[in-house]
Amino acid sequence: FCRHIFTADLDKQRVQVVDGSQPLSWRWTGKTWKATHRREDLDLTWEIWLVAIALVFLPPTLIGLASHTFPPMPNSYCTNLSPWDLLQSGGICSAYWFPVVWTVLAFFSHLSFVSWLVLEHFQFPLYVALKVRWQQLLRQRA
Repeated sequence: FCRHIFTADLDKQRVQVVDGSQPLSWRWTGKTWKATHRREDLDLTWEIWLVAIALVFLPPTLIGLASHTFPPMPNSYCTNLSPWDLLQSGGICSAYWFPVVWTVLAFFSHLSFVSWLVLEHFQFPLYVALKVRWQQLLRQRA
């Protein structure tokens, strides 16, 4: 933290990082510094949670419904293969596995995006510690 600017509130025995993107603060307990969590900053409205859930579930649902509604044509490459040809090709048929993989990738990519935003907003101690360690590791390699 030597690169940050702190303000000190001596009456409340609290220090706060001023130049960070998130206002982090600590209070002195008499023996150690403890992180203070401001409850008013942590409240997310139900509309934001609804948007987050929609962002995670709506794109994969649309992809899955589209692949179910518009299946491969009966004359497509995969349906014209004999079982022997399908076995020789490794059983991979692009017309059938691609929508499933795309749906799963869409779900997990949107879930990771929303999870990252929640972690950045709430600043859980484990997440912050891992982020600091990651930055230190990258700085050592550079």
